[in-house]
Amino acid sequence: MAISGSADSFPVALVKADYLISLFRHPVYSACDWNLNMGPEQSRILITSNDRHELTGFSPAAQIFELCATALEKQNLPMSSSEPLVYGFSAKDAATDAVQVYLLNKHSAPASVELKIDGIAPGATHCDITAFVSPGVLKAEQVPMNDNKPLAIQLAPLSFNRITISPPVHQ
Repeated sequence: MAISGSADSFPVALVKADYLISLFRHPVYSACDWNLNMGPEQSRILITSNDRHELTGFSPAAQIFELCATALEKQNLPMSSSEPLVYGFSAKDAATDAVQVYLLNKHSAPASVELKIDGIAPGATHCDITAFVSPGVLKAEQVPMNDNKPLAIQLAPLSFNRITISPPVHQ
């Protein structure tokens, strides 16, 4: 199925990312938080035809849910950002020691941020960033890390980002 959507669906997807960040950061217990096909057309996750009986695709917000899905059942780690309008949460996979950081950049311009994350295994050499930057577009890049400094990254304006920090490979 294709990801499609209007220009209005992008800010709606970012609002959904903001909501999901709150769910991960706070002790919220709920069986269901989102009906996938209610509300105005631009807020729906499922794109349908035939009076909502036939699935034809997914809105850009589906990518927000896919990005956050990798944090389910992971350990929440304390994290802080140097920019108040760039915030999110971090999660560690106890089995692999990989850490994923989810950040929303609410600036209308690119933001340079330094992150402090407790619980990262020392020796990681790089991190992979997947950025939701426009409707249906995910941008990937790799950023080098330095053990002696906080993680410093540049984020696209109005973006939702998943940063994956893999533990060092010991030989």
